[in-house]
Amino acid sequence: DACQATSAVTGSPLFNAATCGANPGAYLVFTDVSGVQVATAISTCPAGSYCTGGTDPSALCPPGHFSDVMGSAVCQSCSAGSFSAVEGSQVCQSCAAGTYNPVTGATECLTCNGTTNTPTGA
Repeated sequence: DACQATSAVTGSPLFNAATCGANPGAYLVFTDVSGVQVATAISTCPAGSYCTGGTDPSALCPPGHFSDVMGSAVCQSCSAGSFSAVEGSQVCQSCAAGTYNPVTGATECLTCNGTTNTPTGA
């Protein structure tokens, strides 16, 4: 099969001619042209998502992860002391005072027991 892409796509620095796909950090937009899927646009991956390249679409970062810049090929894990409860996060939230999180990639913070207390971000 020949590469089905418009010149706007093939002329972009985000395009990989060897694979007929997007470079990591970018994604292709396909349009049906007479029954054939043709890449008609190429875009940089938005913040809060990741793009593995090729012909894969962009995907939202999963809970516990974030992407704070455009063009990410992977999402970063939230650090210990922070969390992300939703898909598509651009930042992680710090654990509130009285809660904690000892692991990376958390989706929530844990409540301290009655004998301890923690500062924000613990």
